[in-house]
Amino acid sequence: MLKDLGCKTLLLKLKSEEEQLLGAEPVPVEIIEPESAEPAPPVETSIVSEAGITDIRSTKHEYQTILTDKDLDQLISKLKKSTELCVDLETTTSRAMEAEIIGISFSMEKGEAYYIPILLTKENPNVGDSLFSTNKHEERIASNEPNASNTGMEASSTLAKLKPILENTKIGKIGQNIKYDALVFRKHGIHLKPLVFDTMIAASMLQGEGMQSMDALSLQYLKYQPIPLSAIAGKLKKDTSHDIMSAIPTPVISEYGAEDADITLQ
Repeated sequence: MLKDLGCKTLLLKLKSEEEQLLGAEPVPVEIIEPESAEPAPPVETSIVSEAGITDIRSTKHEYQTILTDKDLDQLISKLKKSTELCVDLETTTSRAMEAEIIGISFSMEKGEAYYIPILLTKENPNVGDSLFSTNKHEERIASNEPNASNTGMEASSTLAKLKPILENTKIGKIGQNIKYDALVFRKHGIHLKPLVFDTMIAASMLQGEGMQSMDALSLQYLKYQPIPLSAIAGKLKKDTSHDIMSAIPTPVISEYGAEDADITLQ
């Protein structure tokens, strides 16, 4: 088998060792040097080269924050006309069963997205989990800076208006790890369907290994650097994520959420 595979050096070495074990005179092993070849190109350690990378500052886009019933109704009219859309949620935690919605993003065309801030009415459910956890809901309500506690659309009425779109089987739903969004919507009585494309699952099938986050995939396939969550929220922990996400200024998380939907759609 080794001969058939062309493993001449290994074959000679094994034959020599066998003869030594049997007491025979060792046969000099001929070292066969490989034919000269061009040196292998260096392995690319980064996802993509820095050259040509774009971001939100260098790319034309139109992102709209929905803050009135009139704007919401106009958005719903556009959503009804689409055959596919990307939907993405911003929440208080990555744990779907504990997450509270603070924003919903939609994108139907490249470079265009909409963000609906959702008014957070519940206090931090993680208070008491840690000696260091605090509830800053009242403090955020009184803040002069718009955030999830004092700015946004009322959750139940907004979700009621969006439910026919989110459950419309003629409008395909696209997302990054869309199972998470579907689980959060399910808590609110919405069955998100049909789930036609998940960029994270697609990347897993294509690559098998490697980074499959939206940011990594965007760099790899679009040469676009999205806004990192760490840039607007820092390092999130279980007992702080609710208060941190809720305190992010509405214009900041609106741009972040809209970009998420836009880039995932692309």
